[in-house]
Amino acid sequence: AEAQSATGSLTPNPGVLRLRRRCSSSARSGSGAGQTETMASFTAEDLEAYRRWAEESLGVVLHPALRLGSSPKEGDAADRGVFATAAVEECDVLVTVPWAALLKVQDVTETPFAELAGTAPGLREDDILALTLLFEKHERGAESRWSRHIEMLPEAYGSLLFWSAEEVEGLRSTNSYPTAKALLEQVPRDYAELAAKKMAPEDAASATVGETYAWFTEAAYRWALGTIWSRFVSVARPGEMPFKCMAPVFDFFNHLPSAEVAQGYRAEADMDTAEEKALVTPEGAVQILTGQAWAAGGEVFLNYGPVSNSRMVMLYGCTLGANPFDGVDVFCTMDPRAPGYVVKQEVFTGLGIDTRVQPFRVTLGRLPDTLMGALRVQRADNPSEMTPEALRGALAENTVLSEDNERLVIETLRQALAGMLEPLEALREADDATEWGADMDSERTVIMSKERMAVSVRCSERKVIASVMGLLDAYEAGLHDMLSGAGATEEKSA
Repeated sequence: AEAQSATGSLTPNPGVLRLRRRCSSSARSGSGAGQTETMASFTAEDLEAYRRWAEESLGVVLHPALRLGSSPKEGDAADRGVFATAAVEECDVLVTVPWAALLKVQDVTETPFAELAGTAPGLREDDILALTLLFEKHERGAESRWSRHIEMLPEAYGSLLFWSAEEVEGLRSTNSYPTAKALLEQVPRDYAELAAKKMAPEDAASATVGETYAWFTEAAYRWALGTIWSRFVSVARPGEMPFKCMAPVFDFFNHLPSAEVAQGYRAEADMDTAEEKALVTPEGAVQILTGQAWAAGGEVFLNYGPVSNSRMVMLYGCTLGANPFDGVDVFCTMDPRAPGYVVKQEVFTGLGIDTRVQPFRVTLGRLPDTLMGALRVQRADNPSEMTPEALRGALAENTVLSEDNERLVIETLRQALAGMLEPLEALREADDATEWGADMDSERTVIMSKERMAVSVRCSERKVIASVMGLLDAYEAGLHDMLSGAGATEEKSA
């Protein structure tokens, strides 16, 4: 399913941990009607009590210069965030969470869903985690190992899981729209399938999940998925596939695209000092390390990677006023009647590219080299251009086949982008009239109302497409001189 693959695409390389969490910031846009994330109000005392619980019950270690709250002044009512009460040095460990403190797939073995998880075919990781999380919340309650953390989780989220059909229409003509439409049908269907699964799959008389637990409603399932998508982290130990888990305290850190941090698994053997080794069990731990210093009195952020606004609204239920990682996906399928189709398809396959299902990413302020390479291959019609060697060079090494071919590539891409831009431009006047408030060009500004998120996604994609079309115009204007210069240089060298 689209949503599942989109979630999986955020999985990091082995050995690296990538934060999946909500967005927040000191500057926010949107309140009242349309507000998306709903969480109880916690005082500074509540958050300090939570910190003590995490340290004493789970063995979590937070840097001594950090506090949980919303303001660097003690005693204020606190929204979630992590702040420095004293200077934090570059390369400091911000937080350590022991392996046993993570809620992960393996913990299903401690629930009545163990047999179901072990024998039911096709049960997704997210479904196992959802059942485990909901069991801890509704059955174990205060006795759960993660009780205090679960109590601190939002009651609702603003990700696409929670958008109505009417709200989804605000995303029409954006990359987010097909996924949002699919989720309207996918989530109820996935819930019904999971609720109908037997607790003991090999026992015909076994009750189903839905019959056994009245709390397993579609709303509860949707909440659990929202928590997994926005609050869980992806972890990989050496030699293992990455998997998702809940890491207490991690989700208090808010996102900033420019934050220099490293997040990952560390084994006991990786620790340099006895003091560090004391923080880690033999199974290891996950840690956040900072690659920059943080001043006293300011908020300390995490960076969960190059995620565009369209991705953020899907997974986290927020967008940024200025997102340096904005982009759009462009599909570039090839007509089977294209000249040299078989040879061209072999080149694509040999380089691991399937244009039938794989989109190409177009990002802000740069020409999409891989997409242009694919178009060079697809549009090649001169026999001298259609050799495997020439086609591989055009795709893998960004080599221009000929001036005629390159101009055809430029025009093809320009037309495709213009088609994407047209419906977005039709909404420009209405979007520009939106009252955003201050600092809407800042990466620290977070948009959390659904209506404004939709406008933000449209503005982001419009900006990306317009910027790339401008680059194409400039590239085309200098193409002849560039190729003539390259030819003259080659003749001189010869």
